[in-house]
Amino acid sequence: MITLALPSILTHSQARECLDGFLQALGNGNTPSQGPIHLNAKALSQFDSSALAVLLELKRQALDQGRELVIDEPSDALLSLVKVYGVADFLIRPSH
Repeated sequence: MITLALPSILTHSQARECLDGFLQALGNGNTPSQGPIHLNAKALSQFDSSALAVLLELKRQALDQGRELVIDEPSDALLSLVKVYGVADFLIRPSH
């Protein structure tokens, strides 16, 4: 299992750097190559649709590796964003 954490701010300005950091963590060989990838969203308090792009790319990478991306502790605002864009069923487990 891998555990990553979203930053408190994830807008267009931070999206590329954030995604690059996540992808580096997944590909550096120091992380398990099997099991779910847990992404803690608790700290995320300021974001825009760029955060959604980061989440979707992480999900794509996880699927390419045959793994599951689990978003832990999503805020109501993040849940609302993924629902508005119609990707809640793809990104969020039904228990949220």
